[in-house]
Amino acid sequence: MNAKRYRLAPFALLALLSLPLCLYLLPISAADMKSSIEFSSTDQNATEAWIQPSPTALLEATNDWALFGNSTKTKTTALPYAYFNFAIPRNLKSFTGAKVIVYGLVKSQNATFNTILRTANPTSKSGKSSAATSTHSTITVKSYAFTEVDISGVFASRLKNLAAGESIITVHIAQEKPTSKGIVKFLGMRFQYEAPAGKDGETGATGTNGTDGAPGKNGTDGAAGIGTYQRIFDYYEPTLSPGGAVGLSLSCPDGSYVVGGGAMAWPAEWAVNASYPMNDNTWAVWFYSAASTGSASVTGKVAIYSICTTVAPQ
Repeated sequence: MNAKRYRLAPFALLALLSLPLCLYLLPISAADMKSSIEFSSTDQNATEAWIQPSPTALLEATNDWALFGNSTKTKTTALPYAYFNFAIPRNLKSFTGAKVIVYGLVKSQNATFNTILRTANPTSKSGKSSAATSTHSTITVKSYAFTEVDISGVFASRLKNLAAGESIITVHIAQEKPTSKGIVKFLGMRFQYEAPAGKDGETGATGTNGTDGAPGKNGTDGAAGIGTYQRIFDYYEPTLSPGGAVGLSLSCPDGSYVVGGGAMAWPAEWAVNASYPMNDNTWAVWFYSAASTGSASVTGKVAIYSICTTVAPQ
């Protein structure tokens, strides 16, 4: 197992991401709202839906939004917020809970979030959303870990009058405290509910026995399997200045082949610029620091892993 490093001179990242505007023109027309998730699963008894944040046009150009969710920050307060737009599941029988998953960007500390909910029904005459309902939640945000913010209270009094499969919900959640800086990224929302049991189908008639078919021809031999599977891992603590980058690689043991890999990086200002197979048995990753120009160099933590097999890919 060999690890190699590559380092580039610092450079400035000036390109901004251009993303669709978030649906926050409230009150809004129900006909204009679009769901962030489609309930197209064939499992009609599913009891939880994962809803991603709706993208906004204010994402900072850090290249890390795809890793930690579509949360963003306001230009005036620099505090993170997120929107969730979705339709009530068609198989909803009763609501059981809603929790927003956040990722802590600082050492553990208390944070307060304000959640605002609006509802709309496309079949109503006005097509406008209802008055907003809000609630406040205080939790301890864990250091560089995932934490759930329970926002069930903002739903409880609103769902009883909504139509499953027709009514549309917009949820806006924002960090309220601390006010000095943003300490979380919003990853998604768990919408939990009970679904009714489906009806038993009728028993079909017994069919007649068919005649035996002729023996088939022998098939051709199948392709070789993946052989022995192994996942290897390595960990580093490089130092990067703003705009700096570092490349790492991780090779599979002799006689095996790389079929996949990946990486993780901390702090949040660091991003994975590239992750790819360098050759038949080596996975390579580039890390980039998107910290503000003029900031001090930072020693971070990065990890790289490779997935190896003893059979060459076809």
